[in-house]
Amino acid sequence: MNSIYLESLESVRSAIAETGLPVRIDELEDASSRVLEYMVSEGYEEQECSERFSELWEIWLSTGEASKEFKSIVFHLFKACPRVEFLGEHLFSLHDDLVGKDYLTHEQAMALIGSAERIVTLALHEKMCAYMITEHIGIEGLTFHSVQRMLRCIGLCPEFTKDDAVKVMKDDRAEVLRTFKDDDDDQALETLGNQLGKLDCPDSIVSTIKYLDRDVDHEPYMFMIHFELLPLEKYDRYPGKGVYEFSPRGEACNYLWHDEYRNPTQNPYLNNAKGFAALDMTWAENRKGKQGAKNGPVRLVELFAELGKLPYPSRRHAGCLIRRWLCRRLDRIQENKPEKLPLPAEKSRIRFLKQVSKSNTASLGAIDQRVCDFLAVLDQPEELRKKARGLGSSVNETNLSAAKIGDVEFVDYGNHSIVGYEAHGGQLRDEYIDLHLNTLARILSEKRLELREEADPAVWDITVKYVAHDISPLVKYATPTVVRVSDYDVTVLAITYSGLMDSLGGIEGLAEYEELFDSLVHEKVNYGAVPEPISKRYYELISLSNSSIF
Repeated sequence: MNSIYLESLESVRSAIAETGLPVRIDELEDASSRVLEYMVSEGYEEQECSERFSELWEIWLSTGEASKEFKSIVFHLFKACPRVEFLGEHLFSLHDDLVGKDYLTHEQAMALIGSAERIVTLALHEKMCAYMITEHIGIEGLTFHSVQRMLRCIGLCPEFTKDDAVKVMKDDRAEVLRTFKDDDDDQALETLGNQLGKLDCPDSIVSTIKYLDRDVDHEPYMFMIHFELLPLEKYDRYPGKGVYEFSPRGEACNYLWHDEYRNPTQNPYLNNAKGFAALDMTWAENRKGKQGAKNGPVRLVELFAELGKLPYPSRRHAGCLIRRWLCRRLDRIQENKPEKLPLPAEKSRIRFLKQVSKSNTASLGAIDQRVCDFLAVLDQPEELRKKARGLGSSVNETNLSAAKIGDVEFVDYGNHSIVGYEAHGGQLRDEYIDLHLNTLARILSEKRLELREEADPAVWDITVKYVAHDISPLVKYATPTVVRVSDYDVTVLAITYSGLMDSLGGIEGLAEYEELFDSLVHEKVNYGAVPEPISKRYYELISLSNSSIF
């Protein structure tokens, strides 16, 4: 390359840099070369290219009109910038719309255009919504509408359609049963709290949801929470901020209210949020004395604020968990409960127990645990049966929260003994028992004062029976084993469902305990007591059907 070309190239590079256009440092030389070569091909001398470029730039700034010549030069310039190549075609029309339609100043418009690569990266790779991007780039006076305008140029504008809402609702509903299993309403909130706790969410989130649901009892607030959390599945956003970005009067929001909440009235979102760009404390103060009884709006804002503190992956999953709970709530409100099944005859009970003894019931542990309750009660002396703790508890209830050593627990203070039964569908492994014993150490530590009042730890006889369908994978605990847990000797005993049934006299004899079977199994998994799919699986097992709905 001759010295004139190199000097001309350097001059063009400086002219481009002075514009503030979003050209990366590592792309600046290629962009300068493309501009120089194009202008030379159009008849300019190398030495005059930079001056002409700057002249055309100043004409555009002063008149607002970009000549065809300058548009072609800019088009070739951005050929060197693959991340923002769209500006080669859209720079001038985008600027005109930002100034003429969004009422930005030229300086604001150029600041936005200068941030184009960052905006595209945040939208494409970070999945940020337009409102979040607007906050992130920090240009004073900018609204998310202008960011949307830029992203529309390349088909990256975040949007949440009715089809998106339908898909998210379908996916959420598919996980409701797996998440909440046979929980009652109180346990479902506890399960939600336990799951959110894994994401380091504060307890206040669940307490706020409970307050809004049971104390405020204003359905539009639950609906607004639901709609604010739906787009989180696609985009990084702060619930309650930039509420108009995803059209609370649009098809997606109307679908949620009319089809999922089954309410034929007008979508209430706008009536509750009208005139406010965010559900914040200013909005909450405005709602007082209207439909904001019992401080509902303030608590709603606090809920969104807590979620906003989480990093996006955690916020996204937290939103997912809360949506599942909201779907469960809707199902509970709207469900049409089938007629209850009559108590199975003795032959059907025999049939059912044989099925359970063979393998996992494919009921997410619910039926297995109820049968374990039934067997545990019969395994204990009759005088202790009324003292059992944990009978009928949800699969999701933690032993730690209930301070019991197994799913069901029998304490005999007179003889200083505790027996716990831990139900486990399918195969039982050493690792499962180890994890349970780790939790047991915390439980016994909490019980220590109570137990010491009765007797010294050395006097207590503590046994945990792990009841599973297959215990062949066990190595460490293949035979009864005594382990030291928090100052107490604990006997670990693994037994199969069939083995426990045999030790209690066999299946035929167990089936004769009609009242116990009715109260501990049948009524607990009948229609109306648990989610319908679990009751349906119970019916299949009684009827000797081998199909599974899980």
